[in-house]
Parts: sequence; C-alpha cells; structure tokens
Amino acid sequence: MTRLTLIRRLASGGSENDWTGFVHDYWGPICRFALRQGARNLDDAEDVASKTFEVLWQNRLLSRWISEPRAKLRTLLCQVVRNILANQRR
Repeated sequence: MTRLTLIRRLASGGSENDWTGFVHDYWGPICRFALRQGARNLDDAEDVASKTFEVLWQNRLLSRWISEPRAKLRTLLCQVVRNILANQRR
C-alpha cells in the first residue's frame, strides 16, 4: 500500500531517509516486474530499477503524480519500467 504522506514528502524534496524508505519498499517489486516484462536477468532488472528511480527524480514524476493522481502509483512505476525496457530494446 502506498504511504501517501511519504510520497508527499518525496514530491517536495524529501530527506535521505524518505528516499531510502521509498527505495526499500519498491526496489524488489520493480525488479520482479522488470524480470516479468523482459529483463534478461537480475542484474538487468536492477539496472532498470535504478533507472526507474532516476527517472522519477529527474522528471519530478512524484510531484506530478501527487498533483494529479490519475492512476495508482503502481501504474506509474510500471509504465516507467515498460518505457525503460522499450528504450533498451531499440
């Protein structure tokens, strides 16, 4: 279950502890999803997970999601993973 208060803190910058908690909560599920979506092995899936968090940070996706949550956070994370995998295939 998404901890909305944590996501709000992250959207406004968040502390190192906030980001550590977020990564801890979502690293495993993102890796498993990446493997099911076509990552070749665990190392590849972990690279995808790392890039997913990088995209979330660089594009301020959590801030955008908080301001207009059109879908679940899980849906946003899965779409980022799909996009990363699609870009790797090109």
